Amino acid sequence: MCGWTCPQGLTASAGGSARRLRVPQGRGRGAAGPARPGPGRAGLARSTPAARYVHGGFEGTHTLFSFYFPPAEQYRGRFVQYQAGGSGGHETLLPFEAWTFPVAFDDLGCYLLESNQGHYPNEGMGFADDWELSGASAHCALYAKELAAEVYGEPPHHGYVFGGSGGGSRSIYCLENRPEVYDGASPHVIWSSPLGSNWSPIGYWWLHARDMLPQIIDAMEPTPHTGCGGWRMRHMARRRCSARR
Repeated sequence: MCGWTCPQGLTASAGGSARRLRVPQGRGRGAAGPARPGPGRAGLARSTPAARYVHGGFEGTHTLFSFYFPPAEQYRGRFVQYQAGGSGGHETLLPFEAWTFPVAFDDLGCYLLESNQGHYPNEGMGFADDWELSGASAHCALYAKELAAEVYGEPPHHGYVFGGSGGGSRSIYCLENRPEVYDGASPHVIWSSPLGSNWSPIGYWWLHARDMLPQIIDAMEPTPHTGCGGWRMRHMARRRCSARR
C-alpha cells in the first residue's frame, strides 16, 4: 500500500504486485457494468505480458484507477492512458483489450493506465463537470508518474491519452485542459458535439491559429446582405460585391 497527496489535496491509496495479467478465454466486456462472462473476441490474446499491476483510488471521491508497469528493460519513458468509451465508469477494462499490452510494452516502451474517469458505473454520462471530463484522468496520470519514478528511477518524459466515442471526447478535453500532463491524444469515433466530431481541423486550428481567435470571430460576424436573401458572413459579402464591379 502507498499514499500520495495530489496538488488539490486529494489522497490516493493503492496496492499492487508484479504478476501476469490473464485474460480468460471466452470472456468479453459487457455492455454495462464491470467485465462479465460473454462471447470471446476474435484474435483476443490469451494473456498479457508480465506487469506490475497497481489498483487504487482517491479518498473522498469515486475515482478508481489501474496502472500496468512493464519490466524495466522494456520501459522507455512514456505512458499511454486509456479512456473507456460511452459513459466510462470502469477502471479494469484493459486486460480485455489485450492487444494494447504488446503495443505499449514492446513497440512504444510505455506503461499503461486507466481509470473510471471520476465516477462509478451508471452514475451519469461522464460529462457532468471538469472532474469527469479531464480532472480525474489527469490526477490519475500524475499519481502514476510518481509511482513510475519509484519503479524506474525517473518519471516519464512523454504521455498520451486515447479512447473512442465518449472516451475520445474526454481524450480531447484532457489534451486541451491539461497540457502539462499530456503531450498528445488519439481520439476516435467522436459523437458528443459538433466540435468533437471535427477534432482534426480543430486540432489544426489550435496549432496554427489559436492566437488569431479575435480576428477569426470578427471575420465570421454575420452581416445583412439583402441581395442574397438573408444573412451572409462578412467575407462572403465582400467577395460578392467585388465580383459585381
